[in-house]
Amino acid sequence: MRRLPSPGLQVTDGTTYRFKTLTVKRNSFTFTTVSLKNISYSFSGRFLRGGVYAETELNDERPVMEGTLTKYRAGNKVAEARIQFYYFGGT
Repeated sequence: MRRLPSPGLQVTDGTTYRFKTLTVKRNSFTFTTVSLKNISYSFSGRFLRGGVYAETELNDERPVMEGTLTKYRAGNKVAEARIQFYYFGGT
C-alpha cells in the first residue's frame, strides 16, 4: 500500500515542516510552518492562471504560481527567495 507524503513543506534534506497555517483562495496561496529545531518557513504567493492543470498541454511551460518563500531561525528572517512553480503531470 502506497502512503501519501505528510502535508507540509519538504526541504532538500528530506525534513518535512508541517503546516501551521494554510490558506488557498481563488488567486492566492499562503502558509506558515511549525518550528522544527528553531527553523520555520512561510510562503505568500498567487496563482497566475486558473483551470485544471492536468488538462493543459504537456508542452505548456508557463508558470502556474509565483511567490516568496521565507526561512526563519528563532523567529528571525535568515533567507528569502522569489520562486515560480510549474505544473508537470509526469509520465
